[in-house]
Amino acid sequence: MNPFTAPHSSAPAGADPLGEIAPTTAVLDRRSLLRIGGLSLTLAPLIAACGGDTLGSDGPGRIGVAAPAPELQDGEVNDIVLLRTAMSLEYTAQEIYAAAVATGALTPDQDRLLAAINADHSEHIDALASLISTAGGEPFRCSNPFLVQRVVEPTLIALDDSADTAGDLMRIAFAIETLAASTYQMFIGMLTDPELRAAALQIGADEARHSAAVAIVAADGTDALLSPVLFGSELEATADGLPVLYAVPSRFSEVSANELVLNAPDPDGGLFAVTVQTPAENSYAYEYMQC
Repeated sequence: MNPFTAPHSSAPAGADPLGEIAPTTAVLDRRSLLRIGGLSLTLAPLIAACGGDTLGSDGPGRIGVAAPAPELQDGEVNDIVLLRTAMSLEYTAQEIYAAAVATGALTPDQDRLLAAINADHSEHIDALASLISTAGGEPFRCSNPFLVQRVVEPTLIALDDSADTAGDLMRIAFAIETLAASTYQMFIGMLTDPELRAAALQIGADEARHSAAVAIVAADGTDALLSPVLFGSELEATADGLPVLYAVPSRFSEVSANELVLNAPDPDGGLFAVTVQTPAENSYAYEYMQC
């Protein structure tokens, strides 16, 4: 028997069809309710499409009481956005070096090197701010939010348990300067203004020299100029399982992601490692973003 159909009346023939009929209980079990719900959801779009002039909102329905989803702003990737992103990396580097100096763990040579590199980053910031303003944009005067959240913050936390704080600080500096050099190299092919490409090339060359200098100072007199990869051999590691830093790590600069490994434990008992990636659409400093 259909659970939604009342039984036929047993009234005698000729009785008033509108007369009183004994009430009947319609049984709605759980399966029937689920079937109704599924049918309603299936027919809802069809009804909405054929409804014509109906009352109420014609927008998509919502389930629950969650707040409306925020509208995402459109972010165009142009020359200004690329320069703002590069500027954010310069500020990120300065933030890291300020934290490095505050530890007091650096040797005098390491301290002097990072101070000189930091001064270069200040010059880069001024140059980028001028280029952005001339191009009609607003300089981005803060660290890169994506990089800080996913790389800098967890790295500095891991540094608290480092077995070699000074060495790890140099590994961090090498990773940041390599990232900066790779970023400028990538942006050179993306910038549309020839003058901006020339400026990015000059700054990128500085960043490449920075990473080479960090590798040489971190090596502390050992031969760390040319990576064995250049001669067809495998990359070496230290006794602690850490990658060796080389002033010239490959034949051509790479723009792919690189891994930063510290002499600090991760939650699983291995060495802490984090991937350092060149900027992409999810980490650009778009024009609608503000510090």
